[in-house]
Amino acid sequence: MNYSSRSSQPWQPLPLVPILLLLLALLDLRVEIRLIFDHFTLAALSAAIRSHLLAVSVILLQPSLWRRYRRLREHSTSILPVPSDPSHPSPTLPGQLPAERLQEVEPVTGPEDPARPPG
Repeated sequence: MNYSSRSSQPWQPLPLVPILLLLLALLDLRVEIRLIFDHFTLAALSAAIRSHLLAVSVILLQPSLWRRYRRLREHSTSILPVPSDPSHPSPTLPGQLPAERLQEVEPVTGPEDPARPPG
């Protein structure tokens, strides 16, 4: 995606789930990270990984989470209605009629209720 096409899209907030998971994982690992930065040993690294396997997995899977939530966000915004442009036909969802054909269709009425008098 180049810069010009990105600037034409409206601003969208960041997905909160990957950010929240990353913050919680870093919060869980804060003591081990401090110990490893003070004095790095392979034993300290392996102990941190063994005792906080879920937090380490969340950190390692962050790129995949960002790709997945970006795809979901793009998909959810692709079905939103866009302002009508006379040069382009209006977008429709599957099973919908275009706005131009809505005036051609007769409204469907249900069967008359036999318990109610007509009129």
